Amino acid sequence: MDDKNKKTENNLQNEQFLNINDITLVSYKNPNRRRYTLIIILILFMALLTTYGFLHIKYISPINTSLKVGNIKVTNNEYDMILEKMENENVDDKIMLTNKYFTDIIILSEKAKELGITVTDEEFRTQNQINDIYNERAALVKKLEKHLEINAEITDEMIEEYYEKTKNVYYVDESNYEYYAFVSDNPFPENMNIEFDKYNKSSGTIKDLLKYGIDQPELNKWYTIDTDDNKYRQIYIVNGNTIYLTLTQVKDSIKDSLFVQKTKGVIQQFLFEGYSKYDIGYYR
Repeated sequence: MDDKNKKTENNLQNEQFLNINDITLVSYKNPNRRRYTLIIILILFMALLTTYGFLHIKYISPINTSLKVGNIKVTNNEYDMILEKMENENVDDKIMLTNKYFTDIIILSEKAKELGITVTDEEFRTQNQINDIYNERAALVKKLEKHLEINAEITDEMIEEYYEKTKNVYYVDESNYEYYAFVSDNPFPENMNIEFDKYNKSSGTIKDLLKYGIDQPELNKWYTIDTDDNKYRQIYIVNGNTIYLTLTQVKDSIKDSLFVQKTKGVIQQFLFEGYSKYDIGYYR
Protein backbone atom coordinates (compact mmCIF):
# COMPACT_ATOMS: atom_id res chain seq x y z
CA MET A 1 0.00 0.00 0.00
CA ASP A 2 2.85 2.31 0.86
CA ASP A 3 4.53 1.44 -2.43
CA LYS A 4 1.35 2.25 -4.29
CA ASN A 5 0.99 5.59 -2.49
CA LYS A 6 4.61 6.37 -3.18
CA LYS A 7 4.16 5.56 -6.89
CA THR A 8 1.09 7.76 -7.07
CA GLU A 9 2.98 10.57 -5.36
CA ASN A 10 5.85 10.20 -7.83
CA ASN A 11 3.43 10.33 -10.77
CA LEU A 12 1.88 13.50 -9.40
CA GLN A 13 5.31 15.05 -8.98
CA ASN A 14 6.22 14.10 -12.56
CA GLU A 15 2.98 15.61 -13.89
CA GLN A 16 3.64 18.77 -11.89
CA PHE A 17 7.17 18.86 -13.29
CA LEU A 18 5.84 18.50 -16.84
CA ASN A 19 3.27 21.19 -16.20
CA ILE A 20 5.97 23.46 -14.81
CA ASN A 21 8.15 22.75 -17.85
CA ASP A 22 5.24 23.45 -20.18
CA ILE A 23 4.59 26.74 -18.45
CA THR A 24 8.28 27.55 -18.56
CA LEU A 25 8.49 26.72 -22.26
CA VAL A 26 5.39 28.76 -23.08
CA SER A 27 6.65 31.63 -20.99
CA TYR A 28 10.01 31.43 -22.74
CA LYS A 29 8.56 31.36 -26.29
CA ASN A 30 5.79 33.91 -25.75
CA PRO A 31 7.89 37.09 -26.27
CA ASN A 32 8.99 35.88 -29.73
CA ARG A 33 5.46 35.01 -30.72
CA ARG A 34 4.25 38.39 -29.63
CA ARG A 35 7.09 40.06 -31.49
CA TYR A 36 6.24 38.23 -34.72
CA THR A 37 2.57 39.01 -34.27
CA LEU A 38 3.33 42.70 -33.80
CA ILE A 39 5.53 42.71 -36.91
CA ILE A 40 2.77 41.08 -38.99
CA ILE A 41 0.20 43.54 -37.66
CA LEU A 42 2.55 46.43 -38.44
CA ILE A 43 3.13 45.18 -42.00
CA LEU A 44 -0.61 44.80 -42.59
CA PHE A 45 -1.22 48.27 -41.17
CA MET A 46 1.41 49.80 -43.47
CA ALA A 47 -0.09 47.97 -46.46
CA LEU A 48 -3.55 49.28 -45.62
CA LEU A 49 -2.18 52.77 -45.08
CA THR A 50 -0.37 52.68 -48.43
CA THR A 51 -3.49 51.44 -50.23
CA TYR A 52 -5.61 54.12 -48.60
CA GLY A 53 -3.07 56.77 -49.51
CA PHE A 54 -3.02 55.66 -53.15
CA LEU A 55 -6.81 55.61 -53.39
CA HIS A 56 -7.04 58.94 -51.62
CA ILE A 57 -4.60 60.61 -53.97
CA LYS A 58 -6.07 59.04 -57.11
CA TYR A 59 -9.79 59.15 -56.44
CA ILE A 60 -10.34 61.58 -53.58
CA SER A 61 -9.60 65.28 -53.73
CA PRO A 62 -6.09 66.03 -52.44
CA ILE A 63 -5.71 68.88 -49.96
CA ASN A 64 -6.46 72.30 -51.52
CA THR A 65 -6.66 70.85 -55.03
CA SER A 66 -9.59 71.15 -57.46
CA LEU A 67 -7.90 69.73 -60.53
CA LYS A 68 -4.69 67.92 -61.38
CA VAL A 69 -2.88 67.38 -64.70
CA GLY A 70 0.00 65.01 -64.11
CA ASN A 71 1.94 66.54 -61.21
CA ILE A 72 0.53 70.02 -61.82
CA LYS A 73 -2.18 70.97 -59.33
CA VAL A 74 -4.79 73.70 -59.52
CA THR A 75 -5.62 75.13 -56.11
CA ASN A 76 -9.17 75.71 -54.92
CA ASN A 77 -8.63 79.48 -55.03
CA GLU A 78 -7.30 79.41 -58.61
CA TYR A 79 -10.18 77.20 -59.70
CA ASP A 80 -12.81 79.43 -58.07
CA MET A 81 -11.41 82.55 -59.74
CA ILE A 82 -11.93 81.06 -63.20
CA LEU A 83 -15.25 79.46 -62.24
CA GLU A 84 -16.63 82.88 -61.28
CA LYS A 85 -15.74 84.26 -64.71
CA MET A 86 -17.87 81.69 -66.54
CA GLU A 87 -21.03 83.39 -67.76
CA ASN A 88 -23.09 80.25 -68.25
CA GLU A 89 -25.68 80.01 -65.48
CA ASN A 90 -25.77 76.22 -65.48
CA VAL A 91 -23.49 75.03 -62.68
CA ASP A 92 -22.52 71.80 -64.42
CA ASP A 93 -21.60 73.68 -67.60
CA LYS A 94 -19.54 76.19 -65.63
CA ILE A 95 -17.60 73.38 -63.98
CA MET A 96 -17.11 71.64 -67.34
CA LEU A 97 -15.80 74.84 -68.96
CA THR A 98 -13.52 75.56 -66.01
CA ASN A 99 -12.12 72.04 -66.16
CA LYS A 100 -11.48 72.47 -69.88
CA TYR A 101 -9.80 75.84 -69.40
CA PHE A 102 -7.27 74.55 -66.89
CA THR A 103 -6.66 71.22 -68.63
CA ASP A 104 -6.14 72.80 -72.05
CA ILE A 105 -3.92 75.65 -70.90
CA ILE A 106 -1.71 73.30 -68.87
CA ILE A 107 -1.37 70.73 -71.67
CA LEU A 108 -0.61 73.34 -74.36
CA SER A 109 1.79 75.41 -72.24
CA GLU A 110 3.71 72.26 -71.30
CA LYS A 111 3.84 71.35 -75.01
CA ALA A 112 5.22 74.80 -75.77
CA LYS A 113 7.98 74.22 -73.23
CA GLU A 114 8.78 70.86 -74.84
CA LEU A 115 9.23 72.66 -78.18
CA GLY A 116 11.64 75.13 -76.59
CA ILE A 117 9.24 78.07 -76.68
CA THR A 118 9.82 80.70 -73.99
CA VAL A 119 8.25 84.03 -73.07
CA THR A 120 9.63 87.19 -71.54
CA ASP A 121 8.36 88.83 -68.35
CA GLU A 122 6.78 91.56 -70.44
CA GLU A 123 4.98 89.04 -72.64
CA PHE A 124 3.32 87.13 -69.82
CA ARG A 125 2.52 90.21 -67.74
CA THR A 126 0.33 91.52 -70.56
CA GLN A 127 -1.97 88.51 -70.11
CA ASN A 128 -5.06 89.07 -68.00
CA GLN A 129 -5.18 85.75 -66.14
CA ILE A 130 -5.67 84.91 -62.46
CA ASN A 131 -2.00 85.09 -61.46
CA ASP A 132 1.52 85.16 -62.89
CA ILE A 133 1.62 81.37 -63.21
CA TYR A 134 -1.32 81.36 -65.59
CA ASN A 135 -0.23 84.62 -67.22
CA GLU A 136 2.91 82.74 -68.25
CA ARG A 137 0.93 79.70 -69.37
CA ALA A 138 -1.45 81.84 -71.45
CA ALA A 139 1.51 83.63 -73.04
CA LEU A 140 3.12 80.28 -73.87
CA VAL A 141 -0.07 79.05 -75.54
CA LYS A 142 -0.38 82.27 -77.54
CA LYS A 143 3.23 81.98 -78.66
CA LEU A 144 2.72 78.30 -79.55
CA GLU A 145 -0.18 79.27 -81.82
CA LYS A 146 1.95 81.99 -83.40
CA HIS A 147 4.80 79.52 -83.86
CA LEU A 148 2.49 77.16 -85.77
CA GLU A 149 1.17 79.99 -87.95
CA ILE A 150 4.67 81.15 -88.89
CA ASN A 151 5.80 77.63 -89.72
CA ALA A 152 2.64 76.59 -91.60
CA GLU A 153 4.31 76.21 -94.98
CA ILE A 154 1.86 75.44 -97.79
CA THR A 155 3.27 74.63 -101.22
CA ASP A 156 1.60 74.29 -104.61
CA GLU A 157 2.37 70.57 -104.50
CA MET A 158 0.41 70.25 -101.24
CA ILE A 159 -2.53 72.11 -102.77
CA GLU A 160 -2.54 69.91 -105.88
CA GLU A 161 -2.33 66.73 -103.81
CA TYR A 162 -5.21 67.90 -101.60
CA TYR A 163 -7.30 68.72 -104.69
CA GLU A 164 -6.74 65.29 -106.23
CA LYS A 165 -7.89 63.60 -103.03
CA THR A 166 -10.95 65.78 -102.47
CA LYS A 167 -11.97 67.15 -105.88
CA ASN A 168 -15.25 65.20 -105.77
CA VAL A 169 -16.52 67.63 -103.15
CA TYR A 170 -15.76 70.68 -105.28
CA TYR A 171 -18.67 70.74 -107.69
CA VAL A 172 -21.23 73.19 -109.02
CA ASP A 173 -24.43 72.85 -106.99
CA GLU A 174 -26.61 73.37 -110.07
CA SER A 175 -25.21 70.35 -111.93
CA ASN A 176 -28.38 68.82 -113.41
CA TYR A 177 -29.64 65.21 -113.53
CA GLU A 178 -32.69 63.48 -115.05
CA TYR A 179 -34.29 60.48 -113.39
CA TYR A 180 -37.46 58.41 -112.97
CA ALA A 181 -39.11 58.09 -109.58
CA PHE A 182 -41.05 55.01 -108.43
CA VAL A 183 -42.90 53.76 -105.36
CA SER A 184 -43.20 49.98 -104.86
CA ASP A 185 -43.67 47.29 -102.23
CA ASN A 186 -40.25 45.82 -102.98
CA PRO A 187 -36.99 47.26 -104.24
CA PHE A 188 -36.35 46.96 -107.96
CA PRO A 189 -33.39 44.77 -108.91
CA GLU A 190 -30.53 46.35 -110.85
CA ASN A 191 -31.20 44.26 -113.98
CA MET A 192 -34.94 44.88 -114.11
CA ASN A 193 -36.21 46.00 -117.53
CA ILE A 194 -38.67 48.87 -117.38
CA GLU A 195 -40.28 50.70 -120.29
CA PHE A 196 -39.36 54.15 -119.06
CA ASP A 197 -41.18 55.84 -121.96
CA LYS A 198 -44.45 55.07 -120.16
CA TYR A 199 -43.45 57.19 -117.18
CA ASN A 200 -42.78 60.85 -116.58
CA LYS A 201 -39.19 61.92 -116.26
CA SER A 202 -38.10 64.20 -113.42
CA SER A 203 -35.06 66.42 -113.08
CA GLY A 204 -33.09 67.94 -110.26
CA THR A 205 -29.71 69.33 -109.34
CA ILE A 206 -26.98 67.51 -107.49
CA LYS A 207 -27.90 69.71 -104.56
CA ASP A 208 -31.41 68.18 -104.67
CA LEU A 209 -29.96 64.66 -104.83
CA LEU A 210 -27.78 65.38 -101.81
CA LYS A 211 -30.97 65.66 -99.75
CA TYR A 212 -31.45 61.94 -100.42
CA GLY A 213 -27.86 61.10 -99.55
CA ILE A 214 -26.67 60.82 -103.17
CA ASP A 215 -23.41 62.77 -103.34
CA GLN A 216 -21.84 61.15 -106.41
CA PRO A 217 -24.67 60.15 -108.77
CA GLU A 218 -24.08 57.40 -111.33
CA LEU A 219 -26.08 56.89 -114.51
CA ASN A 220 -28.32 53.83 -115.02
CA LYS A 221 -28.40 52.97 -111.35
CA TRP A 222 -31.19 52.52 -108.80
CA TYR A 223 -31.13 54.56 -105.60
CA THR A 224 -33.46 53.90 -102.67
CA ILE A 225 -34.28 57.25 -101.14
CA ASP A 226 -36.96 56.27 -98.60
CA THR A 227 -38.57 53.18 -97.03
CA ASP A 228 -41.28 54.71 -94.85
CA ASP A 229 -44.67 52.94 -94.50
CA ASN A 230 -43.14 49.72 -95.87
CA LYS A 231 -42.92 51.38 -99.28
CA TYR A 232 -39.75 51.66 -101.34
CA ARG A 233 -39.26 55.05 -102.97
CA GLN A 234 -36.58 54.76 -105.60
CA ILE A 235 -35.12 56.81 -108.40
CA TYR A 236 -33.31 55.66 -111.51
CA ILE A 237 -30.86 58.18 -112.93
CA VAL A 238 -30.71 58.19 -116.73
CA ASN A 239 -28.95 61.39 -117.69
CA GLY A 240 -26.80 64.21 -116.37
CA ASN A 241 -23.32 64.96 -115.14
CA THR A 242 -21.57 66.76 -112.31
CA ILE A 243 -19.65 69.89 -113.18
CA TYR A 244 -16.53 70.06 -111.01
CA LEU A 245 -14.68 73.21 -110.10
CA THR A 246 -11.15 73.53 -111.40
CA LEU A 247 -8.06 73.68 -109.22
CA THR A 248 -7.67 77.36 -110.06
CA GLN A 249 -11.21 78.05 -108.82
CA VAL A 250 -10.70 76.34 -105.46
CA LYS A 251 -6.98 76.95 -104.85
CA ASP A 252 -7.50 79.67 -102.24
CA SER A 253 -10.14 77.60 -100.44
CA ILE A 254 -7.79 74.61 -100.31
CA LYS A 255 -4.96 76.81 -99.06
CA ASP A 256 -7.18 78.03 -96.22
CA SER A 257 -8.13 74.45 -95.33
CA LEU A 258 -4.48 73.37 -95.24
CA PHE A 259 -3.60 76.38 -93.08
CA VAL A 260 -6.29 75.42 -90.57
CA GLN A 261 -4.97 71.85 -90.53
CA LYS A 262 -1.44 73.04 -89.79
CA THR A 263 -2.49 75.45 -87.03
CA LYS A 264 -5.77 74.73 -85.26
CA GLY A 265 -5.60 71.11 -86.37
CA VAL A 266 -2.18 70.68 -84.76
CA ILE A 267 -3.43 72.35 -81.56
CA GLN A 268 -6.25 69.80 -81.40
CA GLN A 269 -3.73 67.03 -81.97
CA PHE A 270 -1.59 68.32 -79.08
CA LEU A 271 -4.67 68.36 -76.84
CA PHE A 272 -5.67 64.83 -77.86
CA GLU A 273 -2.16 63.58 -77.09
CA GLY A 274 -2.12 65.46 -73.77
CA TYR A 275 -5.44 64.05 -72.57
CA SER A 276 -4.07 60.57 -73.32
CA LYS A 277 -0.61 61.21 -71.86
CA TYR A 278 -1.39 62.86 -68.52
CA ASP A 279 -3.10 61.41 -65.48
CA ILE A 280 -5.89 63.97 -65.09
CA GLY A 281 -8.00 64.28 -61.95
CA TYR A 282 -11.13 66.42 -61.51
CA TYR A 283 -12.27 66.93 -57.91
CA ARG A 284 -15.27 69.24 -58.24
